[in-house]
Order: sequence, then C-alpha cells, then structure tokens
Amino acid sequence: MAEFLKELDANDGKYKDFFDWKSAHRISNQFLVSHMEARDWGHFSAVQKNPKKFHSHMAGFDCFICRKIHDIQKAHARNKSPVSHSATIDHYGCPAPKRFNASGHFGVYDKWWAEPWFYSKYLAKAFRKYYDNNQHSFNHEDLTALARKLRKEDENG
Repeated sequence: MAEFLKELDANDGKYKDFFDWKSAHRISNQFLVSHMEARDWGHFSAVQKNPKKFHSHMAGFDCFICRKIHDIQKAHARNKSPVSHSATIDHYGCPAPKRFNASGHFGVYDKWWAEPWFYSKYLAKAFRKYYDNNQHSFNHEDLTALARKLRKEDENG
C-alpha cells in the first residue's frame, strides 16, 4: 500500500485518475452525494450532475457568507428573527494539511496544498471580526485585506 501511495504522490496523472475512479465508484452515501450536488462550488464531476458556479471552494465560501448576510438582512426587514448558524471548532479546526515525503514519512508541510487552507482560515477569522464588531458593510477586498493582516499578525507573534 505504501508503494502505491508513493507512486500516486509522484505522478499527478495517476493521482487524478485514482480520485476520479474513487469518486465515480466509491461514494455510496446518498446523504453526502445530495449535499455535494446541492452546493454551488466544487469539482466532483463524477458525482455531480449539474455544473457548478465555482470551481474554488474559496469563491463558493465568499458567496455563501454573502448569502447568509443577505438572509439576516431580509429577516430583519420582515421583522423576523434570522436563522441562527454557529460554527464550532469542529467546522474549522482541522490542522493544516500535510503530505508524505519521498521516504513515505507523513508530516511534510506542503505550501501548495496548505495555502488554500490558510486562506480560508484567515478569511473566516476576518469575517468573524467584522461580524463581532457589527461591521456589515464590507466587500471582498476589505475581507481579504483583513485576512492578510490577521495572518501577518499571527506569523509575527
């Protein structure tokens, strides 16, 4: 098994083929499949029947957040209570991704793979900061600028 995983790690084409096969033949959880079909982001063409608006989960996340903000504003305009959503550490607390090195040892930091994870982490923190400070008038540029600032602050201690 380790040799097979090393071979997949060394060959992007085989890696993609493996996951294409896995997606087409192994997802039997219909609840999962229905959620994958319903979302407007992702690239799971073996499972999803409808084309997605966004290939990037980050772009999909941005639109998800905006939809939730608009839902809250619409509820307030109708004098109704908005539906409450609360994220916990289970939603965003996974560790940064790592990979196997050429010797088969797990734990190698992979910047290419980890960058989207860090981007999403700090984007969520930036959104939370705006929300906690009751600042609802911000755009994508404001959000990403704050995310970069928060990341830099964390990196500098």
